[in-house]
Amino acid sequence: VIAKNRNFLLGATEPHNDYLKLALDSGIIGLAIYLLLIITLLTKLYQNYGEQTKARLKMLNLFMITVIIALAVMSFGDNVLNDTALQWQFWALIGGLITIQKKQ
Repeated sequence: VIAKNRNFLLGATEPHNDYLKLALDSGIIGLAIYLLLIITLLTKLYQNYGEQTKARLKMLNLFMITVIIALAVMSFGDNVLNDTALQWQFWALIGGLITIQKKQ
């Protein structure tokens, strides 16, 4: 939609807002699923934070909660989802953290 209505000489045609881009690319349902993913992840990490007895894992849960909130806020003004290397590292850390806590 943006490429049709805007000249490429004016810069990037992607909106600098991940939520807007998701809504344009996948519709309201895709945006709702992404928001549900963020909310579910925050809820799970908050539950793990409350249940965790080991101080280091408790702080790691709190750290990841703040990272998720920071990325969610940054997505309003930047294309965070396009940064593939960041996404790989982020989801690897989340997966590792949740797996470690399930085994205890």
